[in-house]
Amino acid sequence: MAATIARRYITNTGAPAGSAGGGFIERIFISDLGAASPVTVNSNLSRVDGALIALNESGTAPQADARSIKASGTLTVVNTQNFADTETVTIDAKTYTFQTALTDVDGNVLIGANADASLANLVAAVTLGAGSGTTYAASTTLHPTVTAAPGAADTMTATAKTGGTAGDSIATTETSAQASWGGATLAGGKDSTAVAISYTSPGDDNKAATLELFGAL
Repeated sequence: MAATIARRYITNTGAPAGSAGGGFIERIFISDLGAASPVTVNSNLSRVDGALIALNESGTAPQADARSIKASGTLTVVNTQNFADTETVTIDAKTYTFQTALTDVDGNVLIGANADASLANLVAAVTLGAGSGTTYAASTTLHPTVTAAPGAADTMTATAKTGGTAGDSIATTETSAQASWGGATLAGGKDSTAVAISYTSPGDDNKAATLELFGAL
């Protein structure tokens, strides 16, 4: 007996972490699976960011994850050194300038007691976190294309806000004698791709499976 496939499209209010957030879930119900025959389902979404497979039986199905990946890069301060006055870090088109005495110019960042403290101040400046007017200039605006987070000792990770290979073109530079980026640009971005999911039933006509695909119509 051939498998019966029904589709339903609903607004996606809970996209998987890291998904590009296309806004829709394509919920696909498969029933009458037949005698251990594979069923391949192609999504009708224009872009698929992720897939979940909920089985109502003991059969097996491969996990399919086609969501986009955000490019990232790491800034490292070496040899437990620190930034010097007027040294800069530039991410995309926005420049941050380290200062021993903070002045209120967009992108100015106070040099901390050590590298970790300085990087924490830089993260706050990129994300507009706590410390506006004290650890970074009050006039600083939110970085338009990346977010940032502290990494392991004396490191900071910048991550593109949007998933995909476009993030691999975000330039990362610095003028510091003590710090360096892992590359001239962010790296590791991946575009979302369409998926085809193949499911093989254990051979019971009354069994069914449900697929949920996250993406955009």
